[in-house]
Amino acid sequence: MSFLVSDFLKLQVIGSSRIVAGDRGGNNSIRSVSIMDAPDTSWLKRGDLLLTTGYVFKDHKDTQIKLLNDLAGKHCAGLAIKVKRFFSEIPAVMLQEADRLGLPLIELSSDIVLSDLLLSVTKEIVNYEDLSNKKNSLVSLIMGHPLEHGDLELISHQYKFMPNSNYIAMMISVNPYNGDKSVISQTTFAQMANEIGNKVNAKLLMIPNNKDFAVILNPLNLKKPLELAAIARKTARLLGNQIQKKFPKQVIQIGIGSPCIQLSRIHKSYKEAKEAVHFGKTNSDYRNLAIYEYADYAPEGLFQQLSDDVLKNYVKSTLEVLTTYDQENNSNLLQTLEAFLESGGKLAETANVLFVHRNTVKFRILRIEELLGNDLNESKTAFRLQLGLRIARMLDLLPCSNEVEIKSMI
Repeated sequence: MSFLVSDFLKLQVIGSSRIVAGDRGGNNSIRSVSIMDAPDTSWLKRGDLLLTTGYVFKDHKDTQIKLLNDLAGKHCAGLAIKVKRFFSEIPAVMLQEADRLGLPLIELSSDIVLSDLLLSVTKEIVNYEDLSNKKNSLVSLIMGHPLEHGDLELISHQYKFMPNSNYIAMMISVNPYNGDKSVISQTTFAQMANEIGNKVNAKLLMIPNNKDFAVILNPLNLKKPLELAAIARKTARLLGNQIQKKFPKQVIQIGIGSPCIQLSRIHKSYKEAKEAVHFGKTNSDYRNLAIYEYADYAPEGLFQQLSDDVLKNYVKSTLEVLTTYDQENNSNLLQTLEAFLESGGKLAETANVLFVHRNTVKFRILRIEELLGNDLNESKTAFRLQLGLRIARMLDLLPCSNEVEIKSMI
């Protein structure tokens, strides 16, 4: 997290000051700020924001152009000139050159005291650096990267976490669809976390991580450890609904990891939360809001320890006869089997899922049992077939459920 020229322009202390040229450099990072009182630029360095009254170059166009080129060549953040003292306005030649270079040229209002501005901006830079260090420590914590000495204690103190307490991690992925360009800010997420934390009686810490958000949930006054998973589910629903309400054109996917009793182990829960989203997307229908628990996809986590060849061979040994039959007869036996097993062997529920008559499902099940030579009511048979179907889903060897519904209705 860096303090940018665009952040500088939002400071109250600069009043009516504004960028007048070189706005392509609005995202330039400001690492330090200095006041220019001599034409020498040898001491400048990357990220410097230079403040000046313009006295040292007020009468020399060549010096003005050279200064801008020197600043751009040293990758400085920009040049801010206080007007109405030596310049009634910034010279046109400087505006043109700043635009050509993409170097921010800022017109400071005449009532600004440069030394006061230098102090204010320096404080902002330090604050941003502190926030960046905190964020980096939090990202390292959830990703399982080594922490600097004392970082865990600092995080615990900063966010009032007890190192040995009950924790669970979530991963929130929010992606726009239909060309929507709205972006959910960190501030908005933090406000949601605070509101929902109060509702579920828990501390919620949102951590931006690339394009996603990690959430550390620490319940207050937890009576039974087993309640933690239920609190996490409730929190995920509230967060998802809140995001969906504020940003209806967003696809929201939330993963929930397993509970842990040490803050230092939260990265394992977060890893599981990410895996839950990955496996959930593979095994579930498309939805604008989806919540996946790692506990529901733990077998997929085990499957990942095996090679694709081993997994594909298992799928082939259990399901190939149905796959071949479907291909040769343009039928839906494999998809019917999946729906039947997921509904607990209930014909009526399977028929509702597939949008077909109950007798159609009954006929298909009889055909499946005939082809497999097994009774689907036998628990070992059902388990073996479900395992094959889950592996096939994970390897993306099966069509998604909405394709099944379309084919079933034709």
